[in-house]
Amino acid sequence: MDNVWVLVADHSRARLFACERLGKALSLLDTIDRPEGRAHLGELVTDAPPSARSSGGGGRHALAEGQDVKRELDNRFVRSLVDRLDKAYLAGRFRRLAVIAAPAMLGQWRRCVVKSLSPAVVLEIDKDLAQAPVAQVEKLLRDAHLWVTGA
Repeated sequence: MDNVWVLVADHSRARLFACERLGKALSLLDTIDRPEGRAHLGELVTDAPPSARSSGGGGRHALAEGQDVKRELDNRFVRSLVDRLDKAYLAGRFRRLAVIAAPAMLGQWRRCVVKSLSPAVVLEIDKDLAQAPVAQVEKLLRDAHLWVTGA
């Protein structure tokens, strides 16, 4: 059993790694690509022009509607990650979890994380490394581990 899982994510991609303990080499467990996380607002609301201007009506702007759609899609992605990790934790597949996520993603993570998974979360870092090389993630974790343990 791997003791530590590491989630590295932004709104368009998540990578899940395992290691014996923080600061050790990571092995990739899975990559979850979400292309719509990179979509522009106008691409998400195709039946309305991507404009923030109104012609005087009281209706919602297409830009606001697009932001609502994007926010909901982002929330679904975060909830799916939380659900997957919670199931794995409850099944005993890992004991501790480190989360490295883009700042906005980390904020959504904190709002969505469930109580049963919370005890496993030992480290949260607000940094966007979803596209970064594994060596950069490992270095960040080594530095964070030294800071946390004081070693």
